Amino acid sequence: MSKESDKTEKLDNIGPLGHCDDKVSETSTNLDIEEVEILIQQLTRNYRKKVIHKRRLFQKKCQKRMKHLFIKLKKGKLNLTVKDVEKNSKIFRI
Repeated sequence: MSKESDKTEKLDNIGPLGHCDDKVSETSTNLDIEEVEILIQQLTRNYRKKVIHKRRLFQKKCQKRMKHLFIKLKKGKLNLTVKDVEKNSKIFRI
């Protein structure tokens, strides 16, 4: 067996580490360094996926807003007020 499949098998055997009543389960004492590394890798991977997804949504939102403003500017219908500027600046904040 490869080292990667061993890690996957170990990951399947990991139980919950804590409970809502602040008791720690027995499985937490059985964790070795490899299992902790696997958990950290999975958490990091999941976090990155969420961040990338949010970035893409933000980029699409900005592109739509910029396109809308550009069309208005081209038609000569872009009369910005203070309220418009505040609204647009909120949209482009992350």
